[in-house]
Amino acid sequence: MKLLGFLRSLVASAAVLLALPALAVQAQSPGPPRTEPIAGDEAASPLSEAEIANLRAFARVYTVARWFHPSDAALATDWDAIAIEAVPQVIAARGPEELAKVLSQTFTPIVEGFEVANQPLGQVAASPSPAERWRWLHSGFTGPVNTGYFKRRNSYRSLGIGEFFEEQIATGLWVRFPTSATKNGDETPQTVPQESFAGKPEGWTPAGYDRTTRIAATIIAWGVFDQFYPYWDVVDVDWDDRLDAQLHRAATAQDDAEFAAALRVMLNELQDGHARLVYNQSRRGLIPLIFERIDGQIIVAWAEESLGIEPGSAVSTIDGMAVDELLVDVMENRSSGSEHLRQRVALDRLIYGPLDTVAKVALTSPDGQARTIEIPRIPFSWDAVPEMPRPDPVAELEPGLLYVDLTRTTDDMLIAAVDRLVEAKGIVFDLRGGPAGSPMILSHLTDRVVLSARFEKQVYEFPDQVNPQYADSAWRIVPQAPRLTRSIVFLTNAEAASYPESILGTVKGNALGTIVGSPTAGANGNVSMVDVPGGYRLYFTGMKVINRDGSVHHNIGVLPDVAVEPTLEGIRQGRDEVLEAGLDVVRAALANS
Repeated sequence: MKLLGFLRSLVASAAVLLALPALAVQAQSPGPPRTEPIAGDEAASPLSEAEIANLRAFARVYTVARWFHPSDAALATDWDAIAIEAVPQVIAARGPEELAKVLSQTFTPIVEGFEVANQPLGQVAASPSPAERWRWLHSGFTGPVNTGYFKRRNSYRSLGIGEFFEEQIATGLWVRFPTSATKNGDETPQTVPQESFAGKPEGWTPAGYDRTTRIAATIIAWGVFDQFYPYWDVVDVDWDDRLDAQLHRAATAQDDAEFAAALRVMLNELQDGHARLVYNQSRRGLIPLIFERIDGQIIVAWAEESLGIEPGSAVSTIDGMAVDELLVDVMENRSSGSEHLRQRVALDRLIYGPLDTVAKVALTSPDGQARTIEIPRIPFSWDAVPEMPRPDPVAELEPGLLYVDLTRTTDDMLIAAVDRLVEAKGIVFDLRGGPAGSPMILSHLTDRVVLSARFEKQVYEFPDQVNPQYADSAWRIVPQAPRLTRSIVFLTNAEAASYPESILGTVKGNALGTIVGSPTAGANGNVSMVDVPGGYRLYFTGMKVINRDGSVHHNIGVLPDVAVEPTLEGIRQGRDEVLEAGLDVVRAALANS
């Protein structure tokens, strides 16, 4: 597969296609602030049960206060710095009274009406007078890059203070504060970045080498997912229960790279095909191979000709490590989402390793000969990422039968080929990956207005996704001339993630063609991202997509009408069996028409 197309699929908006050209911006990590430990970094050490309980209580208050309390002071606050400074005090607190003191000192200056007590809080005092107040309105999660979401403070009038967050957050500890704030004017305060940190030497900056930074970053990421991940009603995950282990991994990580691995485990626990981590790491190299998993074996599906590796060769180890174990490690710890997507991601990652090293690939050729091939890793670039051979982007494979690879054809290319499209008796569209153009082709496959799946952009006013509002921003496909033939086939597989799933979901839900291949990734919806201290950027699905008939798409994908998977024999013969099956469907349709 071409990984660039796959990443474009992952970060592309399901409903706002203009997100595609922004890939280069979206794929940039904020970068680590530094590349080595310095004075002020706290060494790794485990947390006690009491310390984890304290941090769990703090995480709950911090998350709700940060995202749902709209005071001017809260807006002006550097919340990342608040977490970094509070974490050591929270850990050091002994008993509910000390923890209450830390919480009060942390939140009272910025959270209007903040109360914490070692007993249940009584009645809320009446507001002294009617007032105009602020309340947060979140349309999805607003991250560091504009992906079509926003947040704003909405003004409303009230006879009192309105809604409160009130909860027993730990044994013997209760917290309460309003999720609104007094409106003092229409001016929006700007956050003032904090440049120095209490308890840290001058010039110290957050990084993954520091235990406090890692714990704070974990709390921030956990809280964002807790409040804004739209698929909690679909995935079987007790997110509150996962926090303890996540905090432990953060506290005991030995350096920035080990913490990156811990964050990938957290992302895996989301069960979200968009979830991934971008972090500045050492330079990567790759080997020009493509792998498939067939009948429990890792098979070379394609190899650069100069290597002399026959397609269909079975791989046993890479650099002395069993490929089965490598695959399982990636699927369980470094990828997320549906099983078929995680397997595809894991297979693709087998080609990577440190630059300027030699990969030792142990394999058995189709004739039974076992050997080890040494392959120098070449510098990573998008052009160097291998892809399976396909016909030309627009090609007549048989008289009247046209092949169109939508992963390589732009809108201009389709317009230039309009005469060939109109004259074709049957068309096979290849969507095994991310499209290079818009979904305009759908308008020429229908004689009536059709809708895509439901793209539900959620709007939150209150914590914990209470009473969310949903706006269906589905595509409305209006028929346009010329109308193309009814003998239409779409090819797909797990490489189709996000944007191509929007196209295929429209095809499937409105019977615009026959889908051939294997299930798509099951990872649709606009992508959101969050930056956490230390230079880590985390991606996740920010919008819910539901099939038009109300059924679940997440981690299932668009299912093919004709299921086809590559076989070992087909790979050895150099055949594209999915394309062959698509051609058979068109031929059968033509024969019956």
